[in-house]
Amino acid sequence: MPKMEELMVTVEETFEKKLTFIKNLYSTVLYNDDYWHFFYEYDKIVVRYTSENFSLVKSALKKNLIKELSSDGAQVTYSFGNYKENIDITNKYYYEFIAIFNAFSILATKIEHDADLYAVTDRVLHCWLNMATCDGFLNSLLKSTPENNLNFVEEAIIGHVISTGRSFVSGFFLGNNSPLYRSKYRPRYDS
Repeated sequence: MPKMEELMVTVEETFEKKLTFIKNLYSTVLYNDDYWHFFYEYDKIVVRYTSENFSLVKSALKKNLIKELSSDGAQVTYSFGNYKENIDITNKYYYEFIAIFNAFSILATKIEHDADLYAVTDRVLHCWLNMATCDGFLNSLLKSTPENNLNFVEEAIIGHVISTGRSFVSGFFLGNNSPLYRSKYRPRYDS
């Protein structure tokens, strides 16, 4: 695995403007980098790429990409650093996750978000659950048998548990007064 760099861009801008920034960076600089990927973290755009592309990324930022982001007067700051993964499960399957992050990043630059985001998300989740259950891993958790494998009801339950779990955590950090935190439907992890 090549050494990875990280670019952190802080900007308070619209989603469309941030996505345009990512699309331009990908199409002009990172299109041959099989390891590049990005995430949105609050008001930051985190872009990771191989070290061999560092000078190209830096040059593209100075030439026009930062100007595009700040064209409406938005304050833009950015910094460079070395990428070090800090999530255990990602480290355990590092090469596989880097491939997934790269594919998802490219897909995010190509889909029509308003029209296709839900369908793409549904397809990704369905494919993953379908692939992960063929060895019986989730079957044992869900009391499925090899004859019926993972069915759509179980898939829906897993999707629901994942989404409500993330929603609950968001509500928790937004405060105990958020409607989600007070909801009788929130997942219970203490029983």
